[in-house]
Amino acid sequence: RRPPRSTLFPTRRSSDLWTNVDAVEGAVKIDHVYYADATEDFVIKSGAAIVINGKNLKFDASLGNKLTFSWTDSDGEAQSAEVAPSSSDAFRMSIAWPAALAEVAAGTEVTLELRSRNGVKDAPEQVVTKKVKLVG
Repeated sequence: RRPPRSTLFPTRRSSDLWTNVDAVEGAVKIDHVYYADATEDFVIKSGAAIVINGKNLKFDASLGNKLTFSWTDSDGEAQSAEVAPSSSDAFRMSIAWPAALAEVAAGTEVTLELRSRNGVKDAPEQVVTKKVKLVG
């Protein structure tokens, strides 16, 4: 006969669960990408400042953090541009319009990639990517 599914002696302890909570709390996360006055999420507008909202977004290039935009141009060639935010904190990052995107056609899908060590010099790098649409 099989033992009941629920027992008085679970295989996990509540203390085991806190480790997973800590890992999630330290995760870099991008929830929204938009431009000022935007009515849609994950849309950027040519010439407009870009805003990113999420978690653990404090940017520090001296720790190896990188923010890159990549896209395919009209000739089918892969292009990319590394940018630095004009400001950032734990929950928000602002980016002046990157000059490298000036010639990118409206309707192009642009991939935003954030590589972050989350404020710790030798921490493992976390990589978050989001696709956004460029409008004119």
